[in-house]
Amino acid sequence: VTYSQSSRMAGGRRRILFIHGLDANVRARDVAYEFEKYGPIVRCDIPASRSTGSSYAFVEFEDARDAEDAYYELHGK
Repeated sequence: VTYSQSSRMAGGRRRILFIHGLDANVRARDVAYEFEKYGPIVRCDIPASRSTGSSYAFVEFEDARDAEDAYYELHGK
């Protein structure tokens, strides 16, 4: 799990996580389920795959602190 580079809010805090290396068949609701335990989610998007065998997602939290908690808990897993 890594932070998106374009997700800064006022004060430099980030609310959007970029998640890569997902299985190509994963669904947005599955990803959202794993992340909503850290706080309310605004959106979870999985862009259309380009037949790479893996996928990625963007998860936006309402609060930057929740995004940070998810990041530190899940980074590298």
